[in-house]
Amino acid sequence: MILNCRVPVYFFISILFFNTLYAQDSISPPTSSSNAIAFYNKFIGEDAHLYNGSEHALYDFRIKGFPYFESNVLQVGFVNYDSILYQQINMAYDIVRDELTINRYNQNFRMTLVNDKIAYFSLLNHYFVRIIQDSLNRATITTGFYDRLYNGKLKLFAKRQKKIIETVTAEEGDKLWFEESDSYFILRNNIYFSIKDKNNLFDFFKDRKKDLKKYLRKNKIKFKDGPETAILKAIEYYDKLKN
Repeated sequence: MILNCRVPVYFFISILFFNTLYAQDSISPPTSSSNAIAFYNKFIGEDAHLYNGSEHALYDFRIKGFPYFESNVLQVGFVNYDSILYQQINMAYDIVRDELTINRYNQNFRMTLVNDKIAYFSLLNHYFVRIIQDSLNRATITTGFYDRLYNGKLKLFAKRQKKIIETVTAEEGDKLWFEESDSYFILRNNIYFSIKDKNNLFDFFKDRKKDLKKYLRKNKIKFKDGPETAILKAIEYYDKLKN
């Protein structure tokens, strides 16, 4: 009996230790802790803190498309929830409500995790972090989950969003669908800058504006053809110029 009682305590201490070591600079958990964390999560099962969210409300079946990020079915990922790292979790990111959803333990019952308890999560090779609005960035960014696209001296984040659009016409009646949009933000010196068009981009890099324009033109990278690619390539090139 004494040995059995010590097992969960030992692994709980191990998880806290590895989660402390695991910084957000990595997109995947450290392999040295994977087995210990997986064993502990399996050991405590439905008693894990992960399974304490609320029911995930379904959307109107008439809406065309789906509200989740990139996939309408649960995908395997990992999440840091209530300061504990949970791996191999089936989940979906609702980008209409900005919520992470999973199934309740061993049940086909969708639930929503508590946003305040999520530090970061990884899904479909994307790494999302929770950014909290502060007084410096009140006019630029809102509290929520952001897809971290670049993590150098500068950091690039994308806000993935979908909205429910409704139109009513005499010919087709009431039509509803999910419409997706992305917003981009560069972080420098704790200040977030919104990049909405190529003018914003060049203004942000005004000290190397000519070099940047030449680089993008040479590589046939156009903002209008792919804003995300253009911003990402610009940041990568700027970092190289500064090194």
